[in-house]
Amino acid sequence: MNLLNFDEVTDIVNNRLIGSKLYIFGAGKMGNQLRETMAFLKLDNFEGFVDNSAEKQMTGWKGHEVISLEEYLKNDSSSIIIICCSRKNRSAIEEQLLSSGLKNNIDFFTDTFFRTNILPAYVLCKYKKAYMSIAQICVTERCTLHCKKCAHGCGHVAADSIDMSLPNVKRSADEFFRNIDYVEYFHLIGGEPLLYRELAEAVDYIGEKYGHQMYRLCVTTNGTILPNEELLNALKRQNVLCYISNYKKTIPALSDRYDALERILKEHQIDYIIDDYEQEWTDYGFDSLDRGFFKDGELISEEPPEELIRVFGQCKTPCREIRGNKLFYCVQARACAENMGFQVGKEDFLDISTLDDSYDSKRKLTMFEMGYIEKGYLDMCNYCYGAEREQHPVRVAEQL
Repeated sequence: MNLLNFDEVTDIVNNRLIGSKLYIFGAGKMGNQLRETMAFLKLDNFEGFVDNSAEKQMTGWKGHEVISLEEYLKNDSSSIIIICCSRKNRSAIEEQLLSSGLKNNIDFFTDTFFRTNILPAYVLCKYKKAYMSIAQICVTERCTLHCKKCAHGCGHVAADSIDMSLPNVKRSADEFFRNIDYVEYFHLIGGEPLLYRELAEAVDYIGEKYGHQMYRLCVTTNGTILPNEELLNALKRQNVLCYISNYKKTIPALSDRYDALERILKEHQIDYIIDDYEQEWTDYGFDSLDRGFFKDGELISEEPPEELIRVFGQCKTPCREIRGNKLFYCVQARACAENMGFQVGKEDFLDISTLDDSYDSKRKLTMFEMGYIEKGYLDMCNYCYGAEREQHPVRVAEQL
């Protein structure tokens, strides 16, 4: 649940962050990614890095100054730290800052809190623009695999299921970028998006028309299909980042296919990331959990379900989805509701065709991005573990 209401967040942004010097604690890959995001959004108050590495304090990082915490503490009180590091190191750095007299969510923020609870409001307050972290178009629900615990329920989709039409893909992008000024990562996903025959045309259309409004256009694939020459050329033209889900520990037969895919992408100078999954996913619970607030698709509680509000508030997934004029807060909730036959959540979207370029519309989009939705929950929270899915590990990509 949000600890602050939206007006309190904007007060923090206007009175504390705008005009302050921003330092990133963590001169590494994650810290540099946040710095690049800030540069993309034209935030002009990034000052440098803080890091405990004496070597980086001597040499700098990515052309920027790196200082020790002791040096940072000599600054005036208008400076703010954003912790940007791996989860395993975060607690130690938080404790280091707290023991130095700095206050959490006042003098410093974690990267996750800053991105989800501060950055959208910062862009709204400073530039009157709407920013989202991650948004997606699901071009097909079909998949080459049938994973038992697929978070999109794709194992329940027939092989002859109809994909989103190319005109609807284009319309979805048009509606999204007409309203959203900046998105950090815009993904074309599935199912398996390489099953989508018009993927190359979709990539070119979105990249050419809206590349200036996104930090990176991405395609997420399970690596089972090798891209053809037409798609490879489009991926390179639009500087697409390919996310490859690595399932070879569960499905060893895929190893050769991953090797071939890497080789092809390298030959064509296309950026890619292979997710290094271990042996466990987390179970969202869509195929087994029922909190009991719905019967035959109807809410049976007369009062707002506090349990569902709690689940939604603790989860706050960053994954938005655009389908035509409908902006869905949670792509997993929309996909599983449809693919697995749930009769709920059909109205859990924001109709962005009703919005315009006014501040009120930008504010509405920003509040939606930050999880301030009127109902306080999504219907599919009734069937989802939310943030508690971490307590329910399952084997990666185990097949039905």
